[in-house]
Amino acid sequence: MPPGVWLAPGPLRASSQLHLEAWLSGLVQSVGLVAIGTVEIDGDIVDPFAIAAGLGARPGLPALGVSATLDGRRLPTVIGRELIALDHVSGGRTGLVLDGATPTLDESGRILEAMLGGAEVVGRASSAMPADFAFRNRPGPATRGGPMVVLVDPVTGARTLAGEQVSVVALADDQLLDGQMPAPGHQGRVLAVRHAASGADPALLHL
Repeated sequence: MPPGVWLAPGPLRASSQLHLEAWLSGLVQSVGLVAIGTVEIDGDIVDPFAIAAGLGARPGLPALGVSATLDGRRLPTVIGRELIALDHVSGGRTGLVLDGATPTLDESGRILEAMLGGAEVVGRASSAMPADFAFRNRPGPATRGGPMVVLVDPVTGARTLAGEQVSVVALADDQLLDGQMPAPGHQGRVLAVRHAASGADPALLHL
């Protein structure tokens, strides 16, 4: 299992949870972590943090994280708390892919880094947060320094909170569905995404 390769497949649709699990199990040899975003199971939208927490301990599956977009529906402080809770539930086998536009993404990254590192989290109202804030997050993450977070900016590319560059490769639907994703051929960390998810057609990937 290549720990440096993460998959963020975009919105998913599965007829059942068993169907979703079967697809995930086929990815064990291809990716180190699957970052779950929007998931529709049997017609119901399921929260990705709930899916990752519920399936994260199942044997035979890759590590499960969450893919989230900074669109105002979840503040970075809420995302940070949910990520820390998921870190405890999963025993450290999780991570976060966060996408958005600068400067919202930069400020959100700063907030998450402080929360995961146990520092005081302080800031002013901005495009990321609706009001001034100051707090120290408790409890901290189970993993020292917290799980890995990858920030994805449509202009500047992808990077970790520590500033390490992450290569992004786009995969076609058939590559995602059969689980036989080719080796990207890059050194270092790689984030694989669904090609259509960032294009004109954001339709769900039907598993």
